[in-house]
Amino acid sequence: MYSLTALKIPRASRAIKKAKFGTINLFFDDYEEDKVVAEQADNMCLSCPVAKACLLDGEENNSYGVWGGLYLTSGKIDKNKNSHKFNSDGTKTDAMKRLEGIHGRSFKVRQNNG
Repeated sequence: MYSLTALKIPRASRAIKKAKFGTINLFFDDYEEDKVVAEQADNMCLSCPVAKACLLDGEENNSYGVWGGLYLTSGKIDKNKNSHKFNSDGTKTDAMKRLEGIHGRSFKVRQNNG
C-alpha cells in the first residue's frame, strides 16, 4: 500500500500504475493505440485511491495521457481519446458514470456530430 502523505499525487499515481501493470505506457502511448488497453486503464483508474487528485493534477499541469480515468491533451479532456466512454447511441457507459461519481462532476466529452 502506498502512503499518500509520503508521495506527491503525480508520483503516487505513476507508482500505482506501474505496480498494477508493470508499466505506465498503458496510460500514455498504448492507450492512444488500442481501445482494449484504454478500457483496461480506465477500469484501473476506477479503483485508484488517488483518481480525483490525479485528474486535478493533470488538468492543472497541462498534462497529457490518462489522469484520473480521463485522457488529457495539454490538460484538457480529449474528446477523441475518450470517445469509447460513450455508447453508440451517445449515452454514457457505466464506466463514465462511475468516473463522474468519483470526480463529482459531469463530463461532456462526446463530439457533436451534427
